[in-house]
Amino acid sequence: YYFTARSYELLGKKKESEDVYNELIQKHPVTFYAILARMNLGKSIEELFKANKDVKKDEDYLFEDQIYLDKALGLIKCHLLTFAKMELERIIHINKPASFNLSLSKLNSIVQNYQKSLLTAKYIKNSSDYFIAKSTAMLLYPLYYQDIIRKYNTFNIDEYFILSLINQESLFQKDIASGANAVGLMQLILETARRESGNNNMSLNDLKNPETNIDTGIKYLKNLIKRFNGNRAYVLSAYNAGENNVERWQVWAKDMDVIDFIEAIPYKETRGYVKIVMSNYLMYNYLYNNKEFKNINEWFDIKITPVKNEQEKK
Repeated sequence: YYFTARSYELLGKKKESEDVYNELIQKHPVTFYAILARMNLGKSIEELFKANKDVKKDEDYLFEDQIYLDKALGLIKCHLLTFAKMELERIIHINKPASFNLSLSKLNSIVQNYQKSLLTAKYIKNSSDYFIAKSTAMLLYPLYYQDIIRKYNTFNIDEYFILSLINQESLFQKDIASGANAVGLMQLILETARRESGNNNMSLNDLKNPETNIDTGIKYLKNLIKRFNGNRAYVLSAYNAGENNVERWQVWAKDMDVIDFIEAIPYKETRGYVKIVMSNYLMYNYLYNNKEFKNINEWFDIKITPVKNEQEKK
């Protein structure tokens, strides 16, 4: 749809282009290309939420699961989060009403089972044509570890960009490890982490520490931003597929616009990765900063400025 609409635009067929963009938005409202279509039409993503209210109460869930949920809530009120988490682990979110899963996602967030909270929220979204409400959408785009990000973000990289990356990389699971030995919240390879941190004694266990992982990951992001002149498509591609690959791709991509470059990325995983993180980034900005990007360049360009220390401020 998107590229058909763009083709009509290039041919000067404005009405046909707008019709295809609107069809894309109607049929695939929360996709990367629907976001682009809205930008091109000057439409707000507010319409995703206008017709949707918070999830209504639905009593159609299993009685046993409701007992686990109620027990978890009682344990949370007593500050017994470990035991509450154990009760919530008994519950499977598949084939449950949205109202039940909304409660399950919120409680998992409280007990810091961030992965389960996000997966449950994603299930709510995927069972609906639209996001249900801003409060529900915030479960999909949470602010976990925001205090640590602010502590180590000394170059003022947009924290929502960092959160968007962590959301996709690890679902905020601090001790996760991939098959490629990428570890922790920002899914860092040990060799890269040692290079960026300057600590050759850093271990895989060190990278499971949120502070160490985020500090090192932000340093890596900063260097990628400088290396690729603040182009988010290049930065994310390098984060996922490696800097050397992206430098090779730049040779044939130098005259492409950013969207064409994304479509031409040779690796399917990396193409999807860039689209998901950038969609996350747009939603984070809208939900928490009440900001909508006016155009593609604003969405994809990064500006970083060092944070002044107290001495410099004086």
